[in-house]
Amino acid sequence: MPRDIPYSGIVSVESLIEKSRELMPSFVKNINNESELKDFLDIRETQFKFLLFSSEDVPPMYFKALSCAHKGNVAVRKKEENK
Repeated sequence: MPRDIPYSGIVSVESLIEKSRELMPSFVKNINNESELKDFLDIRETQFKFLLFSSEDVPPMYFKALSCAHKGNVAVRKKEENK
C-alpha cells in the first residue's frame, strides 16, 4: 500500500505536479557518450529498451514512471546544442 505523504503547500495543479516530481523515484540512466550508448544497447537482459533524446536537463515525469516499471531499460541522452 502506498503511504500517505503530508502536503502543506498551495493546492494548485502546478504545485501538486512539482511535489509529485520531487517524490517520484527515477531509475533513468543518463547516456553521456557513444560508448555508454553502445553498452546500454548491448545488454541483452530484455527484449525492449526505452531511449529518449532530449534537450531538457530533467526527464519528463512519464519517462520517470517508465523507469520505475522497467528498471535498467530506460535511458536518456541529452541532445547537444547546435546538433
